[in-house]
Amino acid sequence: MADFMISLALGGLLFWLVRWLIFRKPFPYPLSIAEQRSLGKILTKLSDGFEAIERTRDTQYIGMRGSIDGLPAKTIADLEASVLALGEFSPEVVTYVTLGHMRTSTTLGREIRAQAQSRLLEMLNREGLAVPAEVFA
Repeated sequence: MADFMISLALGGLLFWLVRWLIFRKPFPYPLSIAEQRSLGKILTKLSDGFEAIERTRDTQYIGMRGSIDGLPAKTIADLEASVLALGEFSPEVVTYVTLGHMRTSTTLGREIRAQAQSRLLEMLNREGLAVPAEVFA
């Protein structure tokens, strides 16, 4: 009985792996898997920081609402380091991945995070690290 359950589990795993390989959307930019992972981690840290800023709009007093001043020093240092690390990626790639993160957040019903990522994309656009989102529409 145990062998049957193991075979069934491995068969299911193999089915989902083949399905993922066939139907996955290929990444349209020439980045290695390690670079894609690195970019994803950087944008996730930035999204976390901007989400924390969005949450301060409800919890901080009026002078601190929606500003970076209401965050802990470690979070501010992470945001600065992440923005510097984005310089090695092209603006088109950064915009493409950030828009993907926004779609995922909206699909999962995380509206505050999607709004934070929208503000993040606006900031990256101002800094020259991303292109306007209309390019991908």
